[in-house]
Amino acid sequence: MTDINTLSARVAALEDRLAAMEQRVITRQVSVVDELGVERVILRATSGTGSVLVRLDRPEGLTTGIELVATEPIDEEPIVGIYAIRDGDSSI
Repeated sequence: MTDINTLSARVAALEDRLAAMEQRVITRQVSVVDELGVERVILRATSGTGSVLVRLDRPEGLTTGIELVATEPIDEEPIVGIYAIRDGDSSI
């Protein structure tokens, strides 16, 4: 059986770890899923590019949604765009 002092110390350590997680999470992709496990919002960072995609699940497996993208400059100007995606086809 665990005594109250050990249990209190474990809870305090867990609270410290949770507080640290609230400060900052570092990852390359975050997917937010609905109650069925379908990805609805995807935040992604790759080499020089960041994007946010809000999408619908289509039965054909093709994405319909909107994506905001920002890319580091290739020449002198950065590239920023909003893409409308309908059944896998995108337009600016």
